[in-house]
Amino acid sequence: MDGLISKKENLIKLPHIEGINCFGCGHSNPVGLKMDFFADETFVYSWLTLADHFCSYDKYVHGGIVATVLDEIMTWAALYFMKKFVLTKSININYLKTVYTDIEIRVEGKVCERLSEKKVIMEGFVYSNDELCAKSTGEYVLIDSFAKNTSPL
Repeated sequence: MDGLISKKENLIKLPHIEGINCFGCGHSNPVGLKMDFFADETFVYSWLTLADHFCSYDKYVHGGIVATVLDEIMTWAALYFMKKFVLTKSININYLKTVYTDIEIRVEGKVCERLSEKKVIMEGFVYSNDELCAKSTGEYVLIDSFAKNTSPL
């Protein structure tokens, strides 16, 4: 791990969005991941340790939880760097190594390419003990705000 990302104090801590019940980042969600986010000039980061109730089999983190973590980090990277809310259009995930419960992981997200005024391609990475365990690319739709009962997709 290089010196910059090994020290959270060298990164910008991103504020929580109050009043949301998001499974990934909502701190008021009693069963959620409660992810915190930090940024530098290229990446948004999160460090978290997933509890046993997120496993699929004997300390193996469920693939759906890994997918959620990747979606969340890419969403927050888009939010931070693009200054827009986003909705996930599609995600492709490559699972490379097992992610285990009760071991801290580092998650990274970044902007790859802005396709248009409304579309962006993002990348996400999950590391455990500095080994790449999963990587993803996703297409996201940029929106100005969330409105009930409407969909920009």
